[in-house]
Amino acid sequence: MIALLLLTSALIQRTDGSAVDSALCAEANSVAAAFCSSVEDWTNVVDVTHTCLQAEDSLDKVLTLLDVEHFHICTYPGQLQTVCNAVDANDHMTTCESILDIASLDHGVTESLESAARRTLDGDENDSEEAAMDPLVCSAGTAVAATFCAQVDDWTDVNDVTQRCLQAEVAINTMLSFIDHEHLMHVCDQHEQLEAICASVNADDDSTTCELYLAMEESAQGERRNLRRRSCGCFDEMTVVQTRKGEKFMRDVIAGEEILTCEPGVYTRVFANVDHQDTNKVSLIQLETDLSSLTLTSSHFVLSKGQYVRAGDMKLGMEMDGETITRVSPALGRRFNVVTLRQDIVVNGVCGTWVDSSFAAILYLAPLNRLMNPLATAYPQFIFSTTQKLADVVVPLLDAQVLSYHVAAIIMIVVSFLLAAGNFAVAMGTLGFFYGHLNGKVVQ
Repeated sequence: MIALLLLTSALIQRTDGSAVDSALCAEANSVAAAFCSSVEDWTNVVDVTHTCLQAEDSLDKVLTLLDVEHFHICTYPGQLQTVCNAVDANDHMTTCESILDIASLDHGVTESLESAARRTLDGDENDSEEAAMDPLVCSAGTAVAATFCAQVDDWTDVNDVTQRCLQAEVAINTMLSFIDHEHLMHVCDQHEQLEAICASVNADDDSTTCELYLAMEESAQGERRNLRRRSCGCFDEMTVVQTRKGEKFMRDVIAGEEILTCEPGVYTRVFANVDHQDTNKVSLIQLETDLSSLTLTSSHFVLSKGQYVRAGDMKLGMEMDGETITRVSPALGRRFNVVTLRQDIVVNGVCGTWVDSSFAAILYLAPLNRLMNPLATAYPQFIFSTTQKLADVVVPLLDAQVLSYHVAAIIMIVVSFLLAAGNFAVAMGTLGFFYGHLNGKVVQ
């Protein structure tokens, strides 16, 4: 494989069709056979790329010594298969021609990017999107899309499309990790764009496929920016909780009320009802099982096999409160949440939590809060009115990014310690009272 890559770099200037050294082609053909024979499944793009990148790592040192310009041949797994077909046929010259085709393709992409960058620097804003195109992502996306598209039989079956897309998303993110590229997220929410990409793949229109894929990546990056701007984990306002007086929508819960925890018959008091005052509905994720569903933000924790997992990381087949996820789909809603002393609460009949990954530090106080929970039934209402007013002030500042969610975590931790100190003071005062009373009787 090293000889193959050396040949590619050495011949990169020969993309005009000039003759190549047949002896060099034969040597490359011979050494490349080891790489080609190690690839068992060309549809497994991750394995093909990983194997190639291992050879490319060795090549970098050689190219440095030879002062030969290096390019990312491993971003062209489809063309590498053509090279290996020629290697298997022991067709030396076709091996060289295939390599030159890859070099020419990469050279053209690089020139296009450099030209676009120059136009952008010259002030042509219309070409800014073209300048941002990443050939690594483009090539990886096109290769993985072909495998994904071949597996989709019915585009109206959204659940099946999502499941297959999530599998492809894992494959492409694994590949992108090899080249230190940012992972893609929320791609599988965009079914219409996915179908358009597959139509382009089936038409063998690589250029359009790449453009559509990069447009979808830009959309996904925009979604990530939006999620960062509204990163607080919350439920949809119509999520149902169980209070002492019966079921209520989360938006209707009042501070001081008690709601059911995951422990049968045990309730916990609400310190604040968090309303993000969304004028318009925002993007959420709906996780469905055969028995229930939850609609919440992607950063919100759910319970899976006793572990806290971000809703955005839940995939089909994973468990939520012991039930298998059968569908993951985008949804719209308005964000509400509650803050209770216990972190575990029942929502829509599912054992869940109000805790979000952005203030996960509060989970360290779960044992302390669990001990204090029985005492909270005796707390006066003014405590809950105070914490509700505090939330009403802090939440808009969090949404406006005036405060970070680290500050929110600190505030909740401080409140827990203040409650613990208050409980301790009351307990000590009560003991002191009875101790003094008993001592007084003894003296008499």
